[in-house]
Amino acid sequence: MQINAPYVSLTGGLVPKAAPVAQAGDGTLQVEADYIDLGGWLNLQRWANADFTSRGDIRFDAPPNLAYANGIERAGLLFSTGNLQFQAAQIYPPSDDHFVVDANASGIKDASGQALSTTVTVLPNGSSTAPLSAGGALLISADHIEQGGTLRVPSGTLVLGVSDPVAQAA
Repeated sequence: MQINAPYVSLTGGLVPKAAPVAQAGDGTLQVEADYIDLGGWLNLQRWANADFTSRGDIRFDAPPNLAYANGIERAGLLFSTGNLQFQAAQIYPPSDDHFVVDANASGIKDASGQALSTTVTVLPNGSSTAPLSAGGALLISADHIEQGGTLRVPSGTLVLGVSDPVAQAA
């Protein structure tokens, strides 16, 4: 599936009450835009690959109605059992937002019985200046992380690779 637009915003729903059963996929999701916002709790299972290409920025946010549901602060989450690729001038969370990118095959095996592994790739795409953002947090977790782009978290926290990203973000 391919989405091309000047601006793309994908926002997931509320935090699920129970963890979903992990499901592998075989398709590719391609999103191309001048600017991309990814937020809330996004579940990208059933995609083998999801590629996000922005000619400007990619921003990970946790909208207030989801980040503070029931009076409890929660990080935003992009969860995938496949590979994720982000290409942008810069990637960052807005001020005081916490966001987790978790590419976790969750023990799923391929057709030959081998455990799947995941990769998060960050690639450059032009120049940028520091965003008007401070105090956020961005955690990226996968079996393999290939970081070649610009990740910014001014006066905040950037973590690449954790064993339990959702617990770490709390």
